[in-house]
Amino acid sequence: MASGNIGADAARAAGADLTLAAVAIHQLASRDARPGRDALHVLLAAAGVPATTADTALNWLISERLVVGPSDLRTPHQRFASVVLGRILAGQNATPDHSLTACRTRMTFRSHALATVQAGASKPSPEAAAHYEDRLIATLGVK
Repeated sequence: MASGNIGADAARAAGADLTLAAVAIHQLASRDARPGRDALHVLLAAAGVPATTADTALNWLISERLVVGPSDLRTPHQRFASVVLGRILAGQNATPDHSLTACRTRMTFRSHALATVQAGASKPSPEAAAHYEDRLIATLGVK
């Protein structure tokens, strides 16, 4: 999906790549639920992104139509979310200075996926949530 690659590259150039990754992580982990800014702030705080920086990035992502809108903080499609997340994490893994951020993003994803899945009706074990996260990372090709 070329638009996912272009979107990830544009977000990286604008300094909004981690915010876009958080949007994609939430969208995939929650099975397309709409997050509020507060939920994204919590997710991004774990990766060291202040709320003001996140808000600036979200506004830019909305203006570039990489996020649907101010009241719908999701990417246009789940497939786009998976492609853009894979591209962002691959770019961070390729840059030695960002490897710690990529690790934090993965750890944050594990915590968020567990909380999101446990909030559902089936309440799977932490092992099942970790397995889900491992499968998603393998699918995205993140090392």
